Amino acid sequence: MYAASYAQLLRETPSYGWTGVAGRFEMARWADAKAREIARLETIYRGMLADTGVELVDGCARLRVPGEVEVAGRVLRCERVLVATGGSPVRDALPGLDLAMTSNEVLDLRDVPSTLLVIGGGYIAVEFASILAGRTSC
Repeated sequence: MYAASYAQLLRETPSYGWTGVAGRFEMARWADAKAREIARLETIYRGMLADTGVELVDGCARLRVPGEVEVAGRVLRCERVLVATGGSPVRDALPGLDLAMTSNEVLDLRDVPSTLLVIGGGYIAVEFASILAGRTSC
């Protein structure tokens, strides 16, 4: 969101006494920076969990009985189980939607597409429409 807003800010700089301020957005550089930041944050979050004694077990989980979860072939027992699945885009809401990109793939683009249709009216769709509209008007 911040990267997209800079185009408008650059256009406004003459109103504030700035001259010769220009820039060019390079999506590949932004994508690399985004990937580095996500990796950095994930390292921090994993470290914070480890520092508090949390054991992370990666893999697909299956609830077996109350207080028992199987993850990656290991059976884990506890008093309470918190299921925090995260979220993922729905790919089968409309026929043919499985052929479209989701917000995940858009964030991994290396070049800005000249046209893109955003389907949806939720906050993620509105954010992406705003980002892409801000970028393409530069």
